[in-house]
Amino acid sequence: MKWTSIGITVLVASSVLGCSTTSSENAGSTADVPEPSGDPYQLEVRAPATSKVGAEATTEVVVTPGTGYKINVDYPAKLLLQKVPEGTKVASQTVTKEQMQVDKARLVVPVRFTPEAPGEKQFEGELRFSVCTPQFCKMPTERVSWSTVVEAAGQ
Repeated sequence: MKWTSIGITVLVASSVLGCSTTSSENAGSTADVPEPSGDPYQLEVRAPATSKVGAEATTEVVVTPGTGYKINVDYPAKLLLQKVPEGTKVASQTVTKEQMQVDKARLVVPVRFTPEAPGEKQFEGELRFSVCTPQFCKMPTERVSWSTVVEAAGQ
C-alpha cells in the first residue's frame, strides 16, 4: 500500500507540473531520442547594446535544451521581472508562456521595453521553465539580468 500511494503522488505531481510521461509529447518510441548528456539546457540573453529614448526595444531570453532533452511545451513557463530601471516602461512585469515562442527545440522569451530617459539601464528577472527527457523533467528557476545603454532620441 505504501508504494502505491507514493506512486500516485508522484504521478499526480508530475501531471500538475506539466511533465506527464503519458502526454503526447512523450508518447511513442524513445529509440530515436539521444541519451541525456552534458548540461540539460543553455540559457542566452540577447539584449540590445544600445537603445533610443522613446523607441521600443526587445530583449530575448533564449533557452535551448541540451542533448537528450526537450522543452516541456506543457509547462507554464514564466518570466517575472524583478528589477525594471527607473525611466523605463515594460510591456508587462510578467511574461507568460502565451507571450513566448515555445516548441520542443527552443523557448524564446521576449521582453519589450521603452526607455524614457538616457543612461545605462539594468534589468533583472526570474525565469521558470521545464526541460524533459523521456524519463524525467527538470523545472529550473534561473535568474537573468542584462543592461542596455539608452541614447537620446536625436543621436
